[in-house]
Amino acid sequence: LVHPILEGPYRVGMAMADVQEIAKDRGAWRTEGQPGEGDSAIVWSKPDTTDAHVFTILSVDPDDEELVIVSIDGGQRTSTNVRTISKRLRTWVPTKEGWQDRPDGGTAKTVRGWVDLEALFA
Repeated sequence: LVHPILEGPYRVGMAMADVQEIAKDRGAWRTEGQPGEGDSAIVWSKPDTTDAHVFTILSVDPDDEELVIVSIDGGQRTSTNVRTISKRLRTWVPTKEGWQDRPDGGTAKTVRGWVDLEALFA
């Protein structure tokens, strides 16, 4: 994958914005439809803030109008407050604005969008 952002130095605090910009430039940024295995999703509590989280989707199982998703998430805290990488179960619920992410044992967040992995490397 070649992109001008990737040719420059790392931009502190810009990782999620850079991922989104690269995906948009490659025609791989999605906000409608449903994600697939291997896609990376970005969710947030409040729009236009840095309170965002990214995870990789392992599987998607449609359940009526909702999606049951298994993901791999970094930065998860254990009961002893150690950060780790964890497998998570989450449900995406349709809203007027798109999808809402409801992870088991976590806080509901708005789905900002996801990177279609196949389209990114097409």
